[in-house]
Amino acid sequence: MESSHPAKANGAQREESPLRIDIRHSAGCTTISAIGEIDSLCVDQLSQALLSELQRGVSSVVVADLTGTRYIDSSGIRLLHQAASVVDRPDKLIVCARSGSTVERSLRICGIDRRATVKTIQDGPPGA
Repeated sequence: MESSHPAKANGAQREESPLRIDIRHSAGCTTISAIGEIDSLCVDQLSQALLSELQRGVSSVVVADLTGTRYIDSSGIRLLHQAASVVDRPDKLIVCARSGSTVERSLRICGIDRRATVKTIQDGPPGA
């Protein structure tokens, strides 16, 4: 069974946030999609969703889908390093990014691909 819902901060959707988080559960896999920009102003929104899902340990694989992410700063990279330290194997955390994007280059330059599985996607979602 698949479910989808936007993550909420303090019980209410943050309309002013440059980041939208969607969470989908399906057959042992949880996909957390980050659409927009990941920076110090909104990284807590993604942190809450990603780290709580990894720490719960219900899903055998957690996918951080960044194909809709236009920008990621050091706080977002730090969060992904923190998330990678929670899992016991790199294939339990899969990070997806658009091929050739600045997000993908940032992931590789900062070593996320050595701590988690990084997959590149040729085409991101419309409008990304």
